[in-house]
Amino acid sequence: MAPPGQAKQCQLRTFLTYYINDLFLHQVRTEINKEIQAVSKTADPLKVLASADTMKVLGVQRPLLQSTVVVEKSIQDLMTLMQDLSAYSNQFLEMVCDKLKEYKEVCNTSYR
Repeated sequence: MAPPGQAKQCQLRTFLTYYINDLFLHQVRTEINKEIQAVSKTADPLKVLASADTMKVLGVQRPLLQSTVVVEKSIQDLMTLMQDLSAYSNQFLEMVCDKLKEYKEVCNTSYR
């Protein structure tokens, strides 16, 4: 029989695994989808530029699309999660790839 401390650790690990897999990953995916959809569902996402303040913070001189800034921030957030929760990095990488594919489609559709 395992000492009481190990039994609690196993229960905690089980809870954390369940929480991350079934709740947290879904929540992250949902929030990122909302952020990206908010900027890509405008009348013409290829005409809405980032504000001067945003461009200054990012240290860029050329105009950037607001949607590009949002997608980049979402990807940076996912990369941070990949590092912080490395056991789930594959799931976060899949999210990054999915978001980039979706954004590519939005750009292609808007450009036509």
